[in-house]
Amino acid sequence: MKKYIIISCLLVIGMLKAGGIFLEQPAISIPEEITAGEELVLEFINIDSKSRLLIDSSYGKTILSPETNTNSSVYHIPEFISNKAGIMKWKLINGTKFKSGTIRIIAAVAPEIIENYFGPRSIQAGDRDYSMLVSIPTDKFDNPLNDGTEVKISEFFQGTLKNDSVEMKNMFTWKNIFSKKKSGNIIVASAAKGLQSKEMISQVYPSLATDFKLKIQREHSYADGNQVTKVKTSTIRDEFENIISDGTSVEFLIRDSKNAIQKTYATTIDGVATAQLLHPETPEDWRISANITGMAKSDVVEVNYEPVIGDYEVQLNLQNKLITVGPLTSFLGQLIPDGAEVHLKVLDKNKEIHHEFSEPTKAGFAIFNLRTDINYTDSFTFKIETLGVTKSVQ
Repeated sequence: MKKYIIISCLLVIGMLKAGGIFLEQPAISIPEEITAGEELVLEFINIDSKSRLLIDSSYGKTILSPETNTNSSVYHIPEFISNKAGIMKWKLINGTKFKSGTIRIIAAVAPEIIENYFGPRSIQAGDRDYSMLVSIPTDKFDNPLNDGTEVKISEFFQGTLKNDSVEMKNMFTWKNIFSKKKSGNIIVASAAKGLQSKEMISQVYPSLATDFKLKIQREHSYADGNQVTKVKTSTIRDEFENIISDGTSVEFLIRDSKNAIQKTYATTIDGVATAQLLHPETPEDWRISANITGMAKSDVVEVNYEPVIGDYEVQLNLQNKLITVGPLTSFLGQLIPDGAEVHLKVLDKNKEIHHEFSEPTKAGFAIFNLRTDINYTDSFTFKIETLGVTKSVQ
């Protein structure tokens, strides 16, 4: 029985000496950590020339053949692998034997460039909105610097400079750049180990508009259908007294005495929007208001328009089937502009409309050519309407 035990032990020792299933040959040179860009060489002794080295890195798996010397086998790791920071795993395959390990590749200490990502580049005034700065200092092989590297973030706004230091974590660093109560540009930059980034800008725009007032400007209050009434807003500001952005659209609503609504639009310049309204052709009482949709509204102003003309002459020439209206003169005594509409309604004895005409003025007069198939000497009434003034002639 003792003989069998001795023989078994001898067999196991012989297998180990012959190589067995475990690789026991020592490696001459295998570093545990290197800096990206350094030459990486793995050297082993007493291995078969057919042995292969399996490399598992961020680029995938690669199999390398050795350069065999008298007593050792050397594996040169390609630069594209040794230049990339991270954990590189290796496994030496020597027939049925193997040996494995890991090598940590760290980034160079000195940064070559700082990658910055900053946005959004436009935010609203106040303390609610913000832009985010993500900063990634990298070495010349584009490896992010090691966690714990200090990154200095500078923020400049309207004469005030603010500096902050943030340590890298998970290969980058970040900071929220909060908006200010005043509109303007926030200038941001970062620096790491003496290397400066380029400046970046986040523009702080005014916040939501607040309620405002309306002001009326006009040359006269007559309904001449010719002059223009200007409706101007007060300087529209946000809750922090910033003038709202140029180009903000303002909607103007005009409600007349018949409760009909007209609309017009204008955009702001330096916080003021101006709408131009053509005077009505007939006396009117307008109620005007304005709003910025979903944000702000104005007060309501009343605008009254008087008749531009007083009395006027109507000449009947029923024999020649002609009716002449005019001259029509405005409040200054001048003839009204050409094109003013004059309406003529011919009413029968029951005051029902028999037929009607419409003519524009020319040189202050409107001339109507009546129908030739009707005897107007019978009981007809002629009703003339123009510029809000009505006259009836029998």
